Amino acid sequence: MVNNLIDGGYVFVESQGRSGETARITGPTFLVPSGHNATCLRFWSHMTGVDVGTLRVLTVQENMTHSLHPEVIFEHRGNQGTIWLNSVVEIAVPASQYLKVIFEIVIGSGDAGCIAIDDIELLSGSCPQGYY
Repeated sequence: MVNNLIDGGYVFVESQGRSGETARITGPTFLVPSGHNATCLRFWSHMTGVDVGTLRVLTVQENMTHSLHPEVIFEHRGNQGTIWLNSVVEIAVPASQYLKVIFEIVIGSGDAGCIAIDDIELLSGSCPQGYY
């Protein structure tokens, strides 16, 4: 199963005039298929500028009665250069649980920064070896 949350574009947040604010991009809640104890998340990010801030990926696991608190599974801080970075994160989650993925951008302290994310993919099961 591959879910492309956005096809043909990317999402970005500029820091200009937004010091300290937080933006969240929340994906749909989906059921982890039985027989799988993990989900593989892959995405590209671009973080540039002296005031760029922080990019986090959080997950929320849910069952029929309650939601667990969000858990940070990935974090990059500060300027990562002028290239797009490919990130692969394996998410341990029990089969037959519901999972939600949240991208959180915390804007830095000045006006010189931009964070972008692109090509978000979720695959059922563990991340394939060499999947970069």
